[in-house]
Amino acid sequence: MLFQQHILMEIYKAISTYVADQYVLIATKVIPSVTKYAALHNTQINSSVESSNSDEVISLSQNW
Repeated sequence: MLFQQHILMEIYKAISTYVADQYVLIATKVIPSVTKYAALHNTQINSSVESSNSDEVISLSQNW
């Protein structure tokens, strides 16, 4: 009985270590690339808004 408990404990430790390693992998690999993508996407949105604003300014100044 004690031996079975020991084996179960080792299996539990191995699984929890594996799961923790996966979280670390996600945190170090996936999150930075998602952040980089979001930053890139945000930059594209900002630049498109700025270019559309400058077009409006040009057309307004031509109307005057």
